[in-house]
Amino acid sequence: MTELKTSRNTPSAPHWTPSTRDNLAPTAEEEQAPSSLLAGLRPSLMRRFRTLPLWALAPVYFVFFAGAYFAGGQLALPDGPLAARLIGTSIFATVMTVVFTVIVVRQRSDAGGALQLDRIGHALKTGRVPAEIDVVAWATIVERRHQLLRRALWLNPVVFGLMTPVALSLTITRSPYWGLAAAFFVVMLVVSVVTTPRSLRKNAIIREVLARRSEIDATQDGQPAADPSPGPPVAG
Repeated sequence: MTELKTSRNTPSAPHWTPSTRDNLAPTAEEEQAPSSLLAGLRPSLMRRFRTLPLWALAPVYFVFFAGAYFAGGQLALPDGPLAARLIGTSIFATVMTVVFTVIVVRQRSDAGGALQLDRIGHALKTGRVPAEIDVVAWATIVERRHQLLRRALWLNPVVFGLMTPVALSLTITRSPYWGLAAAFFVVMLVVSVVTTPRSLRKNAIIREVLARRSEIDATQDGQPAADPSPGPPVAG
């Protein structure tokens, strides 16, 4: 009975609180440990994709956008000329590949490399910040992500909400294959409404942590702390 009582009174593992800094830094084992048995058997494809070199990433973008454009054109206008569709596919895929590659290059440059950008993405997903980071670089990426999420909070429902009835009308007037597009827009609408507020809350936690890290580092250096996360607070 004494041992049972003692084990019940043993304090549990610390959890994150606004006034706790040490709990925000997972150990190296925690960062490398898989979150599930499936993750341990199969490494994360998304993390591999995010760290691909540019020479491998650009062809992946091209194939994806080319396939999406060609398949969409085939469903929307099955009787259209093949040559025109191939030319349009090549132009669309090339433009989108250049745009997304430039975005990735900028993000990796701001973060300090592909691996650092992946660490930031992992922190935004889990809500935990590693101990040794470049606060300024992280704050730049996190703040940009914060602005994108705030915009997506209202823009995504508007876009997907408008595209759904358009796709449904085309299903009736043009081709039943447009029903697939309508279903896609409905799914994206639901996913956006559910996940965007959650991502915004986690992003707000990371911004708060980075602001506190900046204050601590500036205090240790004897300099005034700079606010690495400007902007209005996120409503809960």
